[in-house]
Amino acid sequence: MAKSQKPDPMPAGHDPQKHGNSAQWAAVLVAVFLGLCSLVVSVYFHYAESFAKASDEHVTSLIDAKLNPAVYEINAKLSKITSDIASLTTEVGNLKKAVKTLADDQSKETQKIIERFLSAARETKDPQTVSRILSTAASLVAVLQTEKRPAGSEFFASVVQQVDAIQLVDRGELFRQKFKVRLALANYRSRLNTEPPIPKAKAEFQSPSDISLGFSYQIFGTVYLPKNFHLSAAVPLGVALDGEHQPRTQDILTPPSDSLEDNNVSVNGMILIGASQTLDGIDWENVAFINMRIIYRRGSMKLSNVQFINCTFDLPNNQAGARIADYAALGKTVEVRIG
Repeated sequence: MAKSQKPDPMPAGHDPQKHGNSAQWAAVLVAVFLGLCSLVVSVYFHYAESFAKASDEHVTSLIDAKLNPAVYEINAKLSKITSDIASLTTEVGNLKKAVKTLADDQSKETQKIIERFLSAARETKDPQTVSRILSTAASLVAVLQTEKRPAGSEFFASVVQQVDAIQLVDRGELFRQKFKVRLALANYRSRLNTEPPIPKAKAEFQSPSDISLGFSYQIFGTVYLPKNFHLSAAVPLGVALDGEHQPRTQDILTPPSDSLEDNNVSVNGMILIGASQTLDGIDWENVAFINMRIIYRRGSMKLSNVQFINCTFDLPNNQAGARIADYAALGKTVEVRIG
């Protein structure tokens, strides 16, 4: 029979109830150690955070100390650039005004030169000299037209008057040179005239007897007007016939013949746009021609309150052609009848 083993005797003076066993003491020591470690770690991180914050603030102050002067300098330079741009914009605006003023002054000076040339031609007895003066005057007027330089009605009236006053024995060559000046003036005045309002409603033209006020009719071929026909709008310039889509050499309206008396055809209150228009054989009243080639052959016709806007003129070198050119140049609203 086996003998029962006895437990190891406790060390002398050790009381488990009072002092606990070894495992309990070890647990206590570990807990104390861990607590101390946690405290040390907390203190370390708190110190590290404070140091990092102080370090960041120090770095920020160093950056500010380095960058702020540069930033201030850049801002100052940007402000100066902005000020310079504003100043330059003002100078450009002033330069544009100065250029316009110079151009206007140059136009007036050119007009004065033309008038002085023609005045000198009146006093000259040499036909060749007069011919050269008239040719030069016509060329200068053409330059003013091309550049669309402004000119008042008094300039056109003065030039027409001075051209009329030039008289020489060699009437053939003289008349041709004078006609060049008249034609240049007609083209110039037409370039300066203001375009009237165009009716906005669009429609395709069907018949000269079927038109309505306030419409702009698209023309795709010549419209033939019968005898004793009166194409009229109820209000002056109240209807437009737009021939922009047909050839430049094709007339918009054509009467039966070039005789005003035989035709008894009139056009009143219309706006004609684009292509060509021969004036012969029609009584034109309260009409505006815009962007057109205006032709006169040798027939009879009448103009009353007719405007030519940005037109060119194909006129014969004779008294009738000169009268039409003068009418266009002077912007007359009175009646002129030829034939």
